[in-house]
Amino acid sequence: MLSFILLFICLNCKNYNENNLSDMLNGDWKNNFIVHTPYGRENHELSFTFLDTICSNYSNGRYANFIIKDSILTIKHKFYTYKRYKRGGEIYQYKLDNINKKSFQVTPLSINAKKTFYNQSRKFTKVNTINNYRFKHIGFYCNQCYGSCPSLYLEISESGEILFKGIKYTEMNGLYFGKLDKDILDLINKKINYINWSDLDESYSSSQTDLQTCKIRILLDNNTEINCRIYGRGKEPFEIHYLFHFLKESYKFTKLEKDSLLQSEFKFKDLAIQRYPPVPPPPKPIIIEK
Repeated sequence: MLSFILLFICLNCKNYNENNLSDMLNGDWKNNFIVHTPYGRENHELSFTFLDTICSNYSNGRYANFIIKDSILTIKHKFYTYKRYKRGGEIYQYKLDNINKKSFQVTPLSINAKKTFYNQSRKFTKVNTINNYRFKHIGFYCNQCYGSCPSLYLEISESGEILFKGIKYTEMNGLYFGKLDKDILDLINKKINYINWSDLDESYSSSQTDLQTCKIRILLDNNTEINCRIYGRGKEPFEIHYLFHFLKESYKFTKLEKDSLLQSEFKFKDLAIQRYPPVPPPPKPIIIEK
């Protein structure tokens, strides 16, 4: 009888945990590891972001729907089209173990997941806030990379007004405005507080080529102005990419209305006019004299 009671309790605990995994996983998670390459030791970071019914399994990807069944996490990225190019549609699967409020273990199952995890199980830890700031105004710009990185500019006020300029590889191109809910503003403030802004340099750069450049300007509630430019991945704190990632996706959390005259409304006009560098002209043909 005692064995039956214990088995009943364990089964109920398992069902309770699985039914509440989404709530427990909400937030940002990270894993750091060293990879040995022909160029030496390189520090790599992996990340997960969970937000109710959507998530991302890398810090620069579009959010996607996910399901968890029998501790198997399945993420299916949407197809999206830019001109004649069709991208997306990848499926990632992972086995989740030892889940608690501070960490969980992830084992990659699908081919795509194994590639990003170097075919190894990884432990992820929760990213926590270290400050208690709130922003008054944000300007954020990112440009195109060699692939399909979104190129956009946006500004967000403390009351939630968002001005958006989609340039390339965004779900809408042109000038739009809208208003973000308080829940979204709270998430932006939370990600701002992952970072020790007083120790942040104004510029970071990677030695690699064809990567994305991001620029951000934040007016905080203590009247401090933050300016930072990051090209690719360098020595900047990894936590800043959770903020960048969420800002790139933020315009999708509200209904936007088009306004072709919006350009004059931007507060940070020097950021708003940023564009990715123009394509250089082709080299002149080499003429060989006979």
